[in-house]
Amino acid sequence: MADDQNTNPNIVPPNDETPYLDGIVNQWGTDTDDPSVQGTGYSPDNGVHFHVTNTIHGRKFRQEDADRLWKYLEPMISDLIDKKLNGGESSGSKES
Repeated sequence: MADDQNTNPNIVPPNDETPYLDGIVNQWGTDTDDPSVQGTGYSPDNGVHFHVTNTIHGRKFRQEDADRLWKYLEPMISDLIDKKLNGGESSGSKES
């Protein structure tokens, strides 16, 4: 689990005095939520937390990724469910 009380002087979390974000994108590191996972990833808070996205075993996804994609997938999935329930016919109710 990530340590929110990081004492490393090289890691400066953004706050009112230091609101900048250091560009940590596509860099090598260890995932703070799962230290057994290493690979390339990003940090949204100047290195306090590091999220690995690409490992030697493939792409790593998080719940946040699914939440962001759901608004695009939901209409297609709803249409597939409607077709299945209506015997192959779509109800035609697509939302944009």
